[in-house]
Amino acid sequence: MTWKSLRVLAIAVAAVLAAGAMVSAKAAEIEIIFGALSPSGPCNFTSGDHGLVCANPQSFSAAGGTFTAIGFLDPLFTVPSALTFKPTSQSPILPIPGLVPNSFAESGIGENAEPPNAACSDHPDCEIDETKVVAVAARGVLMNDAIVGSVQDGESFDFLTGSTLGTLIPFGSFTGGSCDSSKGGDTCFITFPAAAVIAVRGVNNDVLVTAVSTNVPEPSTLALLGSALVGLGAYSRRRKV
Repeated sequence: MTWKSLRVLAIAVAAVLAAGAMVSAKAAEIEIIFGALSPSGPCNFTSGDHGLVCANPQSFSAAGGTFTAIGFLDPLFTVPSALTFKPTSQSPILPIPGLVPNSFAESGIGENAEPPNAACSDHPDCEIDETKVVAVAARGVLMNDAIVGSVQDGESFDFLTGSTLGTLIPFGSFTGGSCDSSKGGDTCFITFPAAAVIAVRGVNNDVLVTAVSTNVPEPSTLALLGSALVGLGAYSRRRKV
């Protein structure tokens, strides 16, 4: 290969690396709406409830990752309990006779003090009651946004983040009416540094883990580099003909 060819190759590689950096910076954000998914089961419906009571834990698959929810009876994450699940009309588990789908702001994952074959302990709202906790652990991806639902004016909760359940630390406290409700309805929208685990702890009245977001990378720099090198090879061959 001549010095001129090496120079052309270097310029091509530099251009591809720059393009790859730009693509990586524009990774796509995907919102995972729990109420539109299907829990791993089993779950039970009791007439009059707005949701299902589910065994603890429950897993949801989306965006190339797995999101596992765990309910706790106490604010220190030491006594596991059961979960609740409030689906939207998009959930694959519907229709369930007698179960009315929820709006986006009233959907998601809650906590239940009783086992899966009982009614919602926070009857009939099936949400995260005062001092109760729902933690969500992501595998395969990281979370960077969360939407907490059913947060009416004056209702409050604590939000925690960490790399594991044992390393969760408070990120902030939020109150309906003063938090970012840009996602519509009675919701709080929270953006935080990428984390593998989040938790919502009820403080005043009851709320839900409605959604989380994750960044999914666009095609990698290596793939772009490979395409450029193939093109450069074709160009070199044409020059020799």
